[in-house]
Amino acid sequence: MVKRVKDMTQKPVDDVKADANKVVQDVKEITSVVTLSSDADEARKSARNKQIVVGVCPLCEMGIAPEEIDFYNIALLKKFLSVRGKIIARSKTGLCAKHQRVVTRAIKRARYVALLPYVNTGV
Repeated sequence: MVKRVKDMTQKPVDDVKADANKVVQDVKEITSVVTLSSDADEARKSARNKQIVVGVCPLCEMGIAPEEIDFYNIALLKKFLSVRGKIIARSKTGLCAKHQRVVTRAIKRARYVALLPYVNTGV
């Protein structure tokens, strides 16, 4: 069971090369994750500064009068709530002032009657 000197020296060198390749792959994965997270941060910052500007109120466009909006119409009211359950601002939804007031009042009434949650905590 005598090993040659050549076999003994080659085996550790091969292990070192394999370890070096593994380290290089790990570093590549880490750098790709880091660049992805920084890209996501930049996208998040730019999304914060953008506002949706709509020329015409969507409810006026559909021909929905303010008197037709009531707190029982949950499907319509949910469109004006964020994921967290907050009322979305007029500048982002594009509603006119009259419709925004009516929608806000209807959302608050629906919350009081327990048709809509005050806060969505299921994140």
